[in-house]
Amino acid sequence: MPENTLEKWAFYFKVYSPCRILPENKYPEIMNQILKDEKDIYMAEVARIKVSLMDKFLYSYRSYQRARWDEKSSLSYAREQALAEGKAIGKQKA
Repeated sequence: MPENTLEKWAFYFKVYSPCRILPENKYPEIMNQILKDEKDIYMAEVARIKVSLMDKFLYSYRSYQRARWDEKSSLSYAREQALAEGKAIGKQKA
């Protein structure tokens, strides 16, 4: 168990290293105790979770926007093709 605040911060950053995709928490009971004891580390964890959720939300929103833009583009292209085809048919009949 880390003894002082500096060791607790070091442990926290070891578990939640920014270069890791998923946290490697091999010692959940130690981390839970640290989060209970150290308010600042707890606040950092809350902020980390919020940022993670915002990233996931932003990714989902951007995917949704891309799908909408693709749909609008497809409809616009289909409309232009139908108009061109209609004009061609109209010229043939005239």
